[in-house]
Amino acid sequence: MTPKACLYASHIEPESFAEVGLLILDECHLIHPKTDGDRRAIDAMLCLIRFTRVDPDADLVLLSAMVTNTGEIAEWLGKLTERRSIPLDDV
Repeated sequence: MTPKACLYASHIEPESFAEVGLLILDECHLIHPKTDGDRRAIDAMLCLIRFTRVDPDADLVLLSAMVTNTGEIAEWLGKLTERRSIPLDDV
């Protein structure tokens, strides 16, 4: 499901996420502070924020071949989830 669809579903039917153990967000390079008018970055961030509120015990895996700031993203996720987040750079 896309971040936009996940965001929508987590608001309309939050109970459907109650037993999700793992969320894999592909193309996490969409999460960036500069949007140039593209809402996908905001949708992706809000999706993660909302999902972690609906199912705080689920694990998260963010994937992308185009991310260079894995440490920064891991730090943000750690603060968001109040859990340890491990960045992996496969260079």
